Amino acid sequence: MEFRVLGPVQVWADGCQVAVGGSLQRVLLAGLLLRANRVVAAERLIDLLWGPSRPKTARAGLQSRVSQLRRALARLDGDDGPVPAGADRVLFRPPGYELRVAPGEVDLEEFRRLAEEGRQALAVGDPARASESLAAALGLWRGRPFEDAGATGLAREADWLEDRRLGVLEDRVEADLRLGRHAELATELTAHVAVHPLRERLRGQQMLALSRSGRPADALASYRDARAALRDALGIDPSPHLQQLQLAILARDPALDPPPARRNGRPDAAAAPAGPGPRRTPVPAQLPCDVADFIGRGDELGTLLSRLRRRHPTATPVAVVSGVAGVGKSALAVHAAHQLRQHFPDGQLFVDLHGVDRTPPRAPAGALLDCLHSLGVADGDLPPSLDARAGLYRTCLDGKRVLLVLDNAASEAQVRPLLPGGSGCAVLVTSRTGLPGLAGPLALELPPLPPDDALALLVSIVGSARVDLEPAAAALIVRLCGYLPASIRIAGAKVAMHPRRRLAWLAELLASEQSRLDELLVEELEVGADLARGHEALHQVRERMLRLAGLLRPQDWAAWVAAVLLNADLDDAKHLLDRMVLGAESLANGANGGGAVDQGAEVFGFARAQVGEQPQ
Repeated sequence: MEFRVLGPVQVWADGCQVAVGGSLQRVLLAGLLLRANRVVAAERLIDLLWGPSRPKTARAGLQSRVSQLRRALARLDGDDGPVPAGADRVLFRPPGYELRVAPGEVDLEEFRRLAEEGRQALAVGDPARASESLAAALGLWRGRPFEDAGATGLAREADWLEDRRLGVLEDRVEADLRLGRHAELATELTAHVAVHPLRERLRGQQMLALSRSGRPADALASYRDARAALRDALGIDPSPHLQQLQLAILARDPALDPPPARRNGRPDAAAAPAGPGPRRTPVPAQLPCDVADFIGRGDELGTLLSRLRRRHPTATPVAVVSGVAGVGKSALAVHAAHQLRQHFPDGQLFVDLHGVDRTPPRAPAGALLDCLHSLGVADGDLPPSLDARAGLYRTCLDGKRVLLVLDNAASEAQVRPLLPGGSGCAVLVTSRTGLPGLAGPLALELPPLPPDDALALLVSIVGSARVDLEPAAAALIVRLCGYLPASIRIAGAKVAMHPRRRLAWLAELLASEQSRLDELLVEELEVGADLARGHEALHQVRERMLRLAGLLRPQDWAAWVAAVLLNADLDDAKHLLDRMVLGAESLANGANGGGAVDQGAEVFGFARAQVGEQPQ
């Protein structure tokens, strides 16, 4: 049996076309064939059949038409076919129905298989095999998909399939250009460009074929036509790639010459792509290392994966993860991106936009520069303006499946130039704000961890034995950390560094709001801009303490000495000294357990130098 949807919806058996019913019956069949061997929800089928004007008896009407389709297919199937005969073709599987087909029975599936086979051959430098497979895929088309079904619900699917057909056509032309068939293509492409004047890849291929056929004037005329059509329809200029091709034709660039003749039909692995453009580079895999002990966020992770796996016919899926500092936005984004890698075989790009740093946020032009380099564009091919770079970037991503992770975005204006233009890619953004102005993003505001997950994170760092010994102190630590993963990791690391200290020690330090700001900082790691200001203030007190102590040159001294020197309360002085002692212990541990006294002397020597004395 053969099922055909790339044109009128038809069913063939034993070489003869058979009737399956009226237009609604063909709509139902087309809806099931679009997702053959997969369940199609009943609601989706009802929308295809009747749209917004569905009758009250729509569900019963669907069941009736499914029964009619079962009977029609049962009359056609034999008992020895690859799919069981009779009613087994259409199965009821909640929440809808599934149409079972065998390999090779549906023209759409054959089109997809042949197109992928041709693209792979093109990628490995076998244009002859690529041209054959891609031409066979295009030969399956008999008109506009579902053209006799008469259902507005299928129009979007038909448009998407038509766009896929044009992409396969462009790939076949690419293969034929590599085979030196430019003379035949010059005539064929004139007809295609007349029907699709805004397809810049087709236009560029026509210009190249005309140039190689000794018709540079016609090639330049085609460029002028393209510029006029784009300005009239969209108000834009041709893409940087097309502009570069025009300049290359004007300069009679040898890179545009036809490829060398092929010998003995062997694949021409060294054949260059048609015209100037991105160079072949390894597939980018730029995701940072995943968090080994990622805990919680099951619902949020499932939402992200579902959104970014779903492919829209024309739009790029965009997800924005927002939340306060330290809540784990970047960790969740990287964890989700690693799980999505297999769905984006053409690569994963990662860009830190520095939207939360003290330095200015990263300019989009600089971010585009890095992305274009990763996609194989050489420095000499990089346009200077932001708009031109964004256009070249979208051209490089056209037809590819690439995942883009934009970390620490400051604004929508910073993100927009980095959004791909097609439907094959997906974008995951993290930001302190939700960036609500982006077109149709999934806005996911990340809350702090639930208490149980927060405690589990602390256990993964310090071990269950210490938490089981002091469960109340452990619960207090994660609560005082605001259930923020970044703060819990810092607190857990401090406990792990001092295995002899109890959890209650850190809980007591965190109980003070002033000391809590200082405790939740490790070198350059900050859990918020407000913590940064508190951190700087505490450092000024420490520096003053070191200078004054350096003037006294003491061997050891009590806490009340520090209180007098600083004109501070005794409790505050004790806390500051405890912080300095912990710093010295950490310094000693960093020196593999030795030399703490010598390193401490160096610190006090530095303090003396700060007030004008030479260190002893």
